[in-house]
Amino acid sequence: MSIIKNSGGPYVIHTINLTDPIILDSGNVIVNGNLFVRGNTTTISTTNTTLYDNIIELNSGLVGTGQGPTLNAGIQVDRGTSANVSLIWNEGTQKWTVTNNGTTYYNIVATTTGNTRVVDDASPQLAANLNTANSAIVNNNSNNIYIDPTVALQLDGNLQMKKYAGGGTPSSVSNYVLMTASNTSTGGTGLFITTDDGIVNQELITKSRAVVYAIIF
Repeated sequence: MSIIKNSGGPYVIHTINLTDPIILDSGNVIVNGNLFVRGNTTTISTTNTTLYDNIIELNSGLVGTGQGPTLNAGIQVDRGTSANVSLIWNEGTQKWTVTNNGTTYYNIVATTTGNTRVVDDASPQLAANLNTANSAIVNNNSNNIYIDPTVALQLDGNLQMKKYAGGGTPSSVSNYVLMTASNTSTGGTGLFITTDDGIVNQELITKSRAVVYAIIF
């Protein structure tokens, strides 16, 4: 049968020894109200833990003036005899970081805009097509962008080349054939070849002009 205890004020249970536990020996314990736990350690030994909250707040209590963030916060996984792994917000660098060995931390995002970085990965790989969403692939250091396929580079569409705007004659590059676009001459294609063995900015000609050259020469 149910037993109800009514109290007009705080209902306090004391143990003679402060280290002695208070045990609620029941299959279910229901708290109809807010639960406040004061202490240094909260240990939950359950097989499955279910939370209704969709956002878990860590490092709570930094409110008011003069209480800026100073501590890192995150989630750590205890892996027994193996190194722990964790997802940590680094307050010093203002970046989310992740570690797979418990020692080395890698940035997950570069800036507060949330743009992900692959520059820290020496060999980034894609598991699907790269969609640039109508944006360009650029090199912010104004250097070349290298595409080095094992067999061949295949383009399923037209190749558009902007006219060479470097001024003067393009410089040859060792072990490469340089193709540039420029103004088209009579019978020409507007495509120019420069090699490292003596061909300097020579224009590729059309079939009709090649026929004329063959008749004349």
